[in-house]
Amino acid sequence: MGEDDYRAVIDALVAELRNIGAPDIADQRHYSEEESERSERRLISPQRRLVEMLRGFERF
Repeated sequence: MGEDDYRAVIDALVAELRNIGAPDIADQRHYSEEESERSERRLISPQRRLVEMLRGFERF
């Protein structure tokens, strides 16, 4: 799977999370990290983000 495939799955998962009343799990702010060099936040990779979202859903 490529990054575009992961993004498509993430989009579908976000829609489903919102439908079941778990929009906080879908919030992108949970899936970012700080770049130490520039002190900027950036989203983690789509593959890692999907895994983390599914872990959040599992806890839900």
